[in-house]
Amino acid sequence: MKFSLNHRFLILFLFSVFTFSSCSEDDIDDPVVDKIFVGDVQLRTQQEVETFGSNKYTAITGNLIIGDQVIMNGEISNLSVLNTVTSVGGILQVINNENLPKLTGLENIKEVTGLLSIWDNYLLQNLEGLNGLTTISATLEISGNISLLNLNGLENLVSLDGDFAIVGSPLLKNINALQNLKIIGRSLYISENDALENLDGISGLTTIQEELWINFNKSLLNIEGLINLTNIDLNTLLITDNESLVNLEGLNDIKTCKYLTVAQNNSLTNINALSNITTVTQLKVSKNNSLKNIDGLSNITNVEEALTIDYNPLLETISGLQSLQSVLGRIKIQNNEALMNLDGLSNLSIVIDNLIISSNNALTDFCGLKNLLLGNGLEGSYTVNFNAYNPTVQDIKDGNCRL
Repeated sequence: MKFSLNHRFLILFLFSVFTFSSCSEDDIDDPVVDKIFVGDVQLRTQQEVETFGSNKYTAITGNLIIGDQVIMNGEISNLSVLNTVTSVGGILQVINNENLPKLTGLENIKEVTGLLSIWDNYLLQNLEGLNGLTTISATLEISGNISLLNLNGLENLVSLDGDFAIVGSPLLKNINALQNLKIIGRSLYISENDALENLDGISGLTTIQEELWINFNKSLLNIEGLINLTNIDLNTLLITDNESLVNLEGLNDIKTCKYLTVAQNNSLTNINALSNITTVTQLKVSKNNSLKNIDGLSNITNVEEALTIDYNPLLETISGLQSLQSVLGRIKIQNNEALMNLDGLSNLSIVIDNLIISSNNALTDFCGLKNLLLGNGLEGSYTVNFNAYNPTVQDIKDGNCRL
């Protein structure tokens, strides 16, 4: 599942379009005096931008939408006339502008109460123009800006209360402009940024409260920029489809995580940085072509739902599960071509659901299941097939647990 661009449709009908018949609280032309536009504004053409800007409003009580939310718009190329605006009481969205090269004109905006999204602006290379923002009260989404090289313009951002998504910017080389960011009130999504090699720009980040997704960043070499995360209470940790990622260093201080998935990271050799996690709800390690062990899971004692270890062709051992005592759901270990034994399950005593061990071509040693089966701790079905050895439950109880 990708975060991707579909979220835009959730807000398409949250506001009425701008009409020039809407009223302001003050019709004086003096730019020194606050002029407040009451209502929502949508600007689809350069002429509408110029006309609205000529009124020199300092605040908009509702939403400000620049562009068209449904189709690509080539009408807008310059926002400089909007430079008197200092606050937006609702959503600020710059969307679907194929000829807008910069955000100059928005630099005096200090406050955005609702969602701030910069979506599908094909010529935009940086975010200069957002320099006035130090805090964001809701979510910040930067998505589908195919020419974006960096996040310059966000140097003053310290915190945001909602989610932060950096998605679908194939030329984005670094996120160094985020050096002052310390707090994300909800989730962080970094996805589909093909040129991004590291997360060093968020090395000052200390807090994430809900989800951390890092996926489909094919040049990402490391995530060490997350090393100062100390205030973390994750519901979901998803590290998937990062072709060049070698390890997970940077996640060392994560202690709790409900849903943990590490999948399809072709260069990943170890997950040692996860060694402080003790309990998870669901755990999946899948399709990591270079992963030889899962030692980073050595302190996990309980999985509250499902445990899946599959399609890791070089995985030789699951000894990293040595502390695991209970799985309150099912276990699936399959298609790990190099796996030879199940010794890592020797302390497992309870499995509430089914146990499936299948298609592990080198697996000949099932003695790691003796504790579980002799204690009658398996409450679901026992499925063992297409391995190099396929003992029955009785075989294992009788001591015939290996070839």
